[in-house]
Amino acid sequence: MEIHSNFKDVIDKYPAIISEIDELALMEYIEMSKLKSKDTIAQMDAITKHVAKHFGINVAIMEGPSQRRVYSIPRMIVWWLVHNQIFTNKIGASVMGRKFNDRTHATVLHGIATIDNIMWINVELRDQVAKFANHFERPTHWDEDTKTLKVL
Repeated sequence: MEIHSNFKDVIDKYPAIISEIDELALMEYIEMSKLKSKDTIAQMDAITKHVAKHFGINVAIMEGPSQRRVYSIPRMIVWWLVHNQIFTNKIGASVMGRKFNDRTHATVLHGIATIDNIMWINVELRDQVAKFANHFERPTHWDEDTKTLKVL
């Protein structure tokens, strides 16, 4: 099946299917189809949307300049997930930084290290990051020796 970037295109092309499935499920299918493509920005956007939805925050505000913890922790989680290759494509820290309000690569790397450090002592955050990875079909393992969450 083709990957459709526009929901209306899908409705026009497959009207019989639409009556049988939930609109939300189709949107999810389209998002997952995009992720299987090699479009790294679409992949990062999908992770960003999923994390923002979980925390109940606006994506635009999370990507913006705010330094409030309510936005910075989810932002750093996105960076951690992308950096640890939830998808097979490698996205550099400078690309991630540009996507998030022109932040520097150093800011992104610091955010990734911050999440690693918080996961070392905060089991709730560690479990949540693991759930995010599992949502994108990437299992994780907590390594007790190195005190790091590994994406398998």
